[in-house]
Amino acid sequence: MATEARSKLLQKISINGFAIEEKGNQLTLTPRGAGTVAIITIQEVEPGTWKVVSAFGQYASFARGKKKAIFESYVNRWALEAALQAVP
Repeated sequence: MATEARSKLLQKISINGFAIEEKGNQLTLTPRGAGTVAIITIQEVEPGTWKVVSAFGQYASFARGKKKAIFESYVNRWALEAALQAVP
């Protein structure tokens, strides 16, 4: 993902209530106020496409099934919006 688009994606994730920790092509998201009791790790599998790698605590159910699909669709929509906003 382009630098400007990634920056806008991180901003969108933050606006939606998550604290973010970057590790290469992985992002660890923690809902603000939840501390370490809810963690979701997502990974960019190809430019602009993010998948849930793992989830722990109160968000453990986001690593499988319908909640995983819904969360991935949100993140991928945010990534698409960020990429479109980054285009001059």
